[in-house]
Amino acid sequence: MHFLKALLFVVILAVLAGAAFVVSGIYPVGADEPHWDVTARVIDLLRDRSIESHARGMVVPNLDDPKLLAEGAEHYAAMCTGCHLAPGMQDSELRVGLYPTPPNLAQAGIDDAAEAFWIIKHGVKLTAMPAWGKSHEDDTIWGLVAFVKKLPQMTPAQYQQATSAGEHAHEHHDHGHDHGETSGDEHAEHDHSGDAEHAHEHTDSDAHGTAPTAALQQRQEDVHARGPDVMPFSLDATQHVFEKTPSGGTQRVLARAGHAQQVPQIRAHLRDIVQAFTARDFNGPTHIHGADMPGLAELKAAPADALSVTYRDIDNGAEVIYRASTDMLRDALHRWFDAQLADHGNDATAHEHTHATPSS
Repeated sequence: MHFLKALLFVVILAVLAGAAFVVSGIYPVGADEPHWDVTARVIDLLRDRSIESHARGMVVPNLDDPKLLAEGAEHYAAMCTGCHLAPGMQDSELRVGLYPTPPNLAQAGIDDAAEAFWIIKHGVKLTAMPAWGKSHEDDTIWGLVAFVKKLPQMTPAQYQQATSAGEHAHEHHDHGHDHGETSGDEHAEHDHSGDAEHAHEHTDSDAHGTAPTAALQQRQEDVHARGPDVMPFSLDATQHVFEKTPSGGTQRVLARAGHAQQVPQIRAHLRDIVQAFTARDFNGPTHIHGADMPGLAELKAAPADALSVTYRDIDNGAEVIYRASTDMLRDALHRWFDAQLADHGNDATAHEHTHATPSS
């Protein structure tokens, strides 16, 4: 009897001490200070056992399905790179500030497909992992699982090819999503899940005369045909130039030789898109390239002080200068440039053939 009373007294003291500890606010909850070792171990064990238990018995589909991989590539580029990186990315400012630090899936990949599906769908408490199942169907999430499974074997070039091709395949197979907003400058809906050349490397080869695949050529023709929907100048009489820089990039539109009459329309259009992009209105590129362009989601969500967009007159045209304050935004801008280069084909280049100077 005395033992039970003593045990009850100890339990009551422990509960009171625990309550006092919680109310005191002593425990640090800031993401810049790690858990105590014992706390981290308990949370890790709780999380791992819960995920394992809930994912048990789940039926895993064919993760080698090309359509699944293509959709997964497109969604990974749009949703996951800020936290989980991609081949060629060293780190991001978002990821550095998170605790616990999200795994680098470009290196780690996944060990268990069912558990990965459960994590992506339901998210994880006490981390920054959201429950994507609240806004995405199961097939989309399985696509992410399929893509992440292959991610560690990809080179940066292969990743760019896969995400560019995956985005266009998603547009082609989109069920009921309307990407038909108007105004701006550039993407359409054709399946390029098999285009190994639909990437930055491919745009360089186009400029040097290597023929694109039939599917990509068709897409480029469609993009060219949609130009007049949003651009007042002729694509046949002008040249787009997308130049990546350490701080962001420069987008130029130049009148080709003998077409100086295009310059006023070029300048008017680029002034318009600077105003739109500054307000984070990217309806123009969305209308031609689609709502899921690589990097577009990050650019649309960029705070006012994190991404600046400015205009300048230059000889034979005009330019838009983008400056990103974070590595993550710069990388997003570069992926966005790559997508436009690939879709414009011979209408665009990453290298300027004539020197562009400010207009006096």
